[in-house]
Amino acid sequence: MNKVIRVLQWHLREENKKYGSVLVDIPESQWTDTMISLSVRPREVWRSSQFLVEVFPEKDGASRMSVCRTMVGEDGKWVDGISWDQLMKIKDQCGYGRDWAVEIFPPNDDVVNVANMRHLWLIPSAPAFAWIKDGN
Repeated sequence: MNKVIRVLQWHLREENKKYGSVLVDIPESQWTDTMISLSVRPREVWRSSQFLVEVFPEKDGASRMSVCRTMVGEDGKWVDGISWDQLMKIKDQCGYGRDWAVEIFPPNDDVVNVANMRHLWLIPSAPAFAWIKDGN
């Protein structure tokens, strides 16, 4: 493992100590380049000791919630493996527990996979194909 990755891992471990297990809303004045994408600014940034969440406005009243872990592996990439239960908890902690969300798996030719991140699209209403708890 190279020195740059070791330094990044150390830095992230130190940053993680500043946060608890519950996501907190980070004020825009505290956003750093390591927290946000430089190409598009999010509407919200949330952080815990384990996860970083950015919320972006999208078309037709939807929002995109991008989630990654706050540690990198020996390959220098974000550590993978965010479960469905963790995504539900993250969605709730960010204030979207009552909202519908979908995760999209595109055709092979449209895959964009540049980092170990999960993306949930928060949508204004239930999609026609949604399973509803009462069975409808």
